[in-house]
Amino acid sequence: MTSEQKLTFLLKELKILAKDKHCYDGRKGDDLYYYSDDHDATFDDGSKYGLVSFARSILESMGETYE
Repeated sequence: MTSEQKLTFLLKELKILAKDKHCYDGRKGDDLYYYSDDHDATFDDGSKYGLVSFARSILESMGETYE
C-alpha cells in the first residue's frame, strides 16, 4: 500500500467509526447517562463513546464531515 492509499483507508475508517451511535447520541435535551448494573456494559459504553468522540474530533479538525 502506498502512503496515499493508507491515508485514504484511514479516512474511510474514521468516517465509519464517527457515524456510530454512542451512549449520549439520540437523547433530546437529556445528557444524562444511566449506569447499568452490568459494569462490563458500562465500561464498553464509555470505551465506545471515547472512540467515536476521538474519530469525530479528528475529522472535524481536518474539516471533514462524517454524517
